[in-house]
Amino acid sequence: MWDRPHRNSWITKLGAAIAQAKAPVILVGQSLCCQAIAWWASLSPQPQGWPGAGTLPVAPADVDWPSAAAELGTFAPATRLPLPLPSILVASANDPWIELESARSLASSWGSHFVDAGPLGHVDAASGLGWWPYGQKLLERAIFATGGAHGEVRSPADARAVLACPAVAEEE
Repeated sequence: MWDRPHRNSWITKLGAAIAQAKAPVILVGQSLCCQAIAWWASLSPQPQGWPGAGTLPVAPADVDWPSAAAELGTFAPATRLPLPLPSILVASANDPWIELESARSLASSWGSHFVDAGPLGHVDAASGLGWWPYGQKLLERAIFATGGAHGEVRSPADARAVLACPAVAEEE
């Protein structure tokens, strides 16, 4: 239901997918999925590292923009609670869905390490990034960060599961 996203439905599906995965789970989300991950984390507090071990939110959508209310209203307001897991938030300097300073503020609220990836648009297929080696390195950093906190994951090969939020949401 990309044309009518519903926060509670996405959070429920995300929680079900996480519950079925083997821990530790690295959550990767783009755009509105970043908000779904943050809401899941704030509504499903778990001891650090279980079942979510880390997250890589990329190009979060600013659900608090007045112009976004019609499309993204069920996700507003953005949760500002610290994420209970290591996190690297990646933003683009020219993202049409969030201003860089808003992304930086969101990262600060969530307790995420902030990365300005430069002018990459919404960091999606339209951005023409393809495999995006820098994104792969950021994912490796997110995975490594979970090992530092939990002693379980030290490399991509050690990760038990990486859940990409769009794959969860597409089933809706």
